[in-house]
Amino acid sequence: MAKVLIGCKLPHGIVLTHPKTGENVEIKGINAHASAFLISPTVIEHATTEVDAEFYETWKAAHKDFAPLTSGAIFEAKNTADLNAIAKERKKVKTGFEPLPQEGGGVEKAEL
Repeated sequence: MAKVLIGCKLPHGIVLTHPKTGENVEIKGINAHASAFLISPTVIEHATTEVDAEFYETWKAAHKDFAPLTSGAIFEAKNTADLNAIAKERKKVKTGFEPLPQEGGGVEKAEL
């Protein structure tokens, strides 16, 4: 059974459901590595999950217009080196779930 690595930039990951069998596969999100945030919140930029290649191809064909897939928030590779290279290319891709800046950007400290 061939495998593919799925990179996911979403914080909580996602559950993929096979369109024919109803089988579910949980894709890890970056919060799966929450202990790394104790070191630095920028350490983890994507999580990796190994998935059956046939399952993923069937799911991807059925959900080709799914926003996280088309935006690059979910991506695939055959090996870790390729996955890391793709992640590096997509480093600036925003998912909409990034933390807000704590200073500037219209955020003001509340007076207590």
